[in-house]
Amino acid sequence: MKLCIMIGLILTTAIGATSALLAETPKPEHEIIVYYFHRTARCTTCLNMEAWTEKIVETSNGALVMKSINLDRPEHHHFIKDFDLDFGAVVVAEQMGDVVLRWKRLDDIWNHSDDETAFTAYVMATLTQDGFMATR
Repeated sequence: MKLCIMIGLILTTAIGATSALLAETPKPEHEIIVYYFHRTARCTTCLNMEAWTEKIVETSNGALVMKSINLDRPEHHHFIKDFDLDFGAVVVAEQMGDVVLRWKRLDDIWNHSDDETAFTAYVMATLTQDGFMATR
């Protein structure tokens, strides 16, 4: 009888500990990340485009997350291959944790690099038309 009670207590404790561990295990977060890729040396145009990108993210009410990435840092070299980058760029990616579900490089930012209004309109139109804003 005592053995049955001991086994019951052990099983109850083990099940409770397992449930607690499962509850504490963080689930991957679904995010729409707007990456701004740059090099160490940057011109005024690059700095402006980064600031404009930050403004877009800040006004998204949490729907977007901004990550500014220096491609000259060795730990960021994988992004060059991951997103087929040649130089500074804006990439929007839908991610679940570290897994990229889909992404788009916004190549036309350079056509709007001298006009904040046009730049913002282009980025916002792309986010909306490609469904990145609608996924949150």
